[in-house]
Amino acid sequence: MNNTMSNQKNWLNTIQTQIQKFRSIHPKDIKRYKIDQLERIAKRVEQFSQQCSQCSMQKQEITKLAHNLEFIKGSTQTRKEYHKKLRLLINHLQKKHKLVAEGQYIGIGIAIGVALGVPFMTVLGGAGIALGIPFGLVFGIAMENKAKKEGKII
Repeated sequence: MNNTMSNQKNWLNTIQTQIQKFRSIHPKDIKRYKIDQLERIAKRVEQFSQQCSQCSMQKQEITKLAHNLEFIKGSTQTRKEYHKKLRLLINHLQKKHKLVAEGQYIGIGIAIGVALGVPFMTVLGGAGIALGIPFGLVFGIAMENKAKKEGKII
């Protein structure tokens, strides 16, 4: 294994170890601070860092986020900054690398289902929405599964 590849694996292992420490100390905060998402973002940034200079630079930001997880709880401002930085990382991965956030297609599918159900409400009454939402949900789940198979989920 060459030195660059070894450094990359070391970086990702360090991030995962740091995240794991936080996970074991504060299990209720995993969802609040999107810890699973931070770990997935780190893996994706690592994957693209050889070809993408912005991903390579973002490794420093992810390192700061992972090492400061304990301090995020202390202040609302710090928490807002943390979530803003996560959104910026996700936006880059979506725009530059054509990835999608987990659950994104399900939300879009439900919106499509509601949009299709509303016109049918005039004909079918409440059944229009009742049929549209499940249809949209199935469509969203199918798209989500397709994206997972293609490896496009963050």
